[in-house]
Amino acid sequence: MKPQRGFTLIELMIVVAIIGILAAIAYPSYLDYVRKSKRVDAMDALLAVQLAQEKYRLNNVTFGQLTSLSGVSVTSDQGHYTISISSPSASDYLVVASPIGDQQNDSCDPFALNRNGPLYTAGTYASEECWGR
Repeated sequence: MKPQRGFTLIELMIVVAIIGILAAIAYPSYLDYVRKSKRVDAMDALLAVQLAQEKYRLNNVTFGQLTSLSGVSVTSDQGHYTISISSPSASDYLVVASPIGDQQNDSCDPFALNRNGPLYTAGTYASEECWGR
């Protein structure tokens, strides 16, 4: 009798099943990691708006709307968040980065920032853990 060469169908199916199980476990974890890495896009955009607000306030009586700030866009640099400014006044402002696209599936709420820095209101804005790297 000749020695058998190659793989049997059962051996091949076992390998395919193992790869399927590993992919079912690893892929969701990978997606969570990617979403977490995209949070930096929101943080960068918010800090850019904060800097632009301080520059704008040097020459004006109040803080500005998004359209009056130079170098700031309605979307973040990588396009994962939309940026909006609420209630700019002479003493404060509120900037919110809301996720768009696949980033909406992230576990963090929208990121928010005012003149004093990040807002950590759980249930309304991203928690302190979300701002962590």
